[in-house]
Amino acid sequence: MGAIRRARKSLPERRLNGLQRELDSNFEKVELRAHLKGKQERAAERRRRGLDVPELPASVRRGEIDDELFGIECRLHREAGLPPPKREFAERQSVRRLGLVPFHRLVSQAVEMFKRTNGSKR
Repeated sequence: MGAIRRARKSLPERRLNGLQRELDSNFEKVELRAHLKGKQERAAERRRRGLDVPELPASVRRGEIDDELFGIECRLHREAGLPPPKREFAERQSVRRLGLVPFHRLVSQAVEMFKRTNGSKR
């Protein structure tokens, strides 16, 4: 029985595989850099439009009403002597509107006014 020789990759093939790995690595770095830059630009745009309010959950900024907000709304209805709001409106995942204005726009404007009034006292 003769010795069995193991087939090995040729030098050019190994070099090509190394270059391919390096290219993939560089491409991943460029993709990550582009993603982070886009993320920063989107955050700057949100700040410029006044939608970047870190104190509020994202669902509230989108206009969705969670259980806590629904409880507050029920309490306000009771204090105003109105019947309680329907639960089905709070369970909808669509944008909530008060009159003709989207809820998230009211929230962002209220936060902006709050920041302006508290900022002027300091």
